[in-house]
Amino acid sequence: MVNSIDRLRIIVAATLMSALTCAAAQDDSEPISLDAESSLFDRQTNRVEFRQLTISQGDMSISADEAVASGLDFEEGEWRLTGNVTFTIESARISADTALMTFVDNELQTAELVGDPATLEDLGDPEGDPDEDPVRGGAARLVYDNAAQIMRMLDGAWFASG
Repeated sequence: MVNSIDRLRIIVAATLMSALTCAAAQDDSEPISLDAESSLFDRQTNRVEFRQLTISQGDMSISADEAVASGLDFEEGEWRLTGNVTFTIESARISADTALMTFVDNELQTAELVGDPATLEDLGDPEGDPDEDPVRGGAARLVYDNAAQIMRMLDGAWFASG
């Protein structure tokens, strides 16, 4: 069980950190794609609204029904995603009802995902160890601190391996 808990912590941190920092990073080898059904930009407030948003880079993607950003980039500000929020990278997925991400100097500072519950899962590497069990967990709130590299699972946290 300890190995499974350690694996869960690594998976959650790696998935969220990779997904969010990839969105903020300037990686010339993998272009960032931002697709939305519709978008609206308010020049006075520098606020951007998206509907049916998907951000992807390589094997990472972030999607949500709606998103509001306090700017056109990830340099400074907040991104608030609502409705069917999903972070996916390789075999790992985090799902929530809402997510609030704060960026400073093109780097993710914090992310808070809220759901009923917010869930995470890693089905494992299909080419990896066949005896490795899938890992799943969830909580009402998942709070990630990038500087400390800590993911807190709050309010009704649960974990399952296998």
